[in-house]
Amino acid sequence: MRKLINLLVVILICLFLLSCSSGPKHAYEYKSLSEFENDTSIISNGTPVEIFAMSGSGRKADEDAVYYHQILVTLENGDTLRILSPLFKLPAEDEIQHRTYFPPNEYNYNKKVLNARYERKSDTLNMHLMALDGFNVSLPEGTDFTDFLKNVPLRNELVAVNKTLPIFEQEFKTVVGILAFDVDPR
Repeated sequence: MRKLINLLVVILICLFLLSCSSGPKHAYEYKSLSEFENDTSIISNGTPVEIFAMSGSGRKADEDAVYYHQILVTLENGDTLRILSPLFKLPAEDEIQHRTYFPPNEYNYNKKVLNARYERKSDTLNMHLMALDGFNVSLPEGTDFTDFLKNVPLRNELVAVNKTLPIFEQEFKTVVGILAFDVDPR
């Protein structure tokens, strides 16, 4: 009987070691931002929203611009939609800047700050993204931002899809933008 118990213990240890050696399951898949339809007709700039779920990212690489999924409910009409966000923003203490941007990976769900406003991704936001990546974005007077962007090296714009939560695999109308908070959710 003792030999049988020892054999079972050895088998269980081997099974455990095999499951560990296969490595962790990948929680995130990265899809190109171009795979998502940016339907700006589904929500107006400034619409109040409540966060229902947030994907996280597991950031893939420094050279990639990673967009986070937020599944939201609009407070105006109760529609559920997906917003893909590269940055969030807050009112700034410095009145000259008016807003301060931060990456979604600093968002602290445990603070229960779930209400925000949707804002469209704009050229201004693109400039903030480039500034965070170390680009000098002080444009000479008269320089067209679109022309400036043509000379900036392209990065992969990837959307982090959380594979551990089925809600992020579901179909929702999608828009690219940012969430603006009045209270710091970090």
